[in-house]
Amino acid sequence: MGTVSMKRLLLFLQYALSGLLSICLFCTCTNGTAAELLRTYDDPFDDTPIAVSYAREYTVFLSWQEDEAADEYVLLRADDDGRYAFRELYRGTGVSFNDVLPCTQEQTRLLYRLDKTRGNRTFFGSKYACAVSSGTLQDLYECNDVSDRATELVTTCLATMPCSQFAYNGKAFYDEDWYYVSLKPLRSAYFTLTQTDSTPSGTNTDFVFMQEGGLRSVVANGVKFKVENTSLVTKNIRFKIMPDLTRVFSGAAGARVLAYRLEVGEETP
Repeated sequence: MGTVSMKRLLLFLQYALSGLLSICLFCTCTNGTAAELLRTYDDPFDDTPIAVSYAREYTVFLSWQEDEAADEYVLLRADDDGRYAFRELYRGTGVSFNDVLPCTQEQTRLLYRLDKTRGNRTFFGSKYACAVSSGTLQDLYECNDVSDRATELVTTCLATMPCSQFAYNGKAFYDEDWYYVSLKPLRSAYFTLTQTDSTPSGTNTDFVFMQEGGLRSVVANGVKFKVENTSLVTKNIRFKIMPDLTRVFSGAAGARVLAYRLEVGEETP
């Protein structure tokens, strides 16, 4: 073999061994250094946890998005009292947490913040999730909070309606209950709503009523109201019950679970 051919063979073997060594090193550290090298260099993104109240007694279910730029997630909680005295609830790599509170925390407004760490740096969440600790759960008719999921009303129903207004951002969170009845052409149906507290009969309740496409009207306690089918064909007529927030909170922060009984009345021309 000539001198030139030998040099080419040695050069080839050198490159081959170098490549093989690189592959071996990469495979050896796939779960360590290589993973770190392939990791994003971006900072963790700002995220607000999703908070679900009223699904279990005195429990708030929290979840958030996975962030490959974060080493750990840090979940903190504070009362919605204007002091924002957050304390740590959870630190780890999971993306959910169930916050179980004592039964003394009835209708307590809560704020949740999600911080993230990377190395020795902490990235603080800029927005808070709002939730309420409650011993009263959502009613059996949920989720009828939109027209497309309206509950057919064929008998008396007992329902709850959580509502809250937060000092943190002034936002109000409340349930709406949609129902429907099947009515023949040019006929009406009457219903009676009774607020299940000490509201005197005949006085205005903390609820308003609105037939789909119509105007809101205050509901009087124990007094009949009607929905009507003004068309010439049989139709499912939808209507909703919702809280009158101006009466419930009068502009101040608070949390309540309203309750009512809705009775089906007669159908008339």
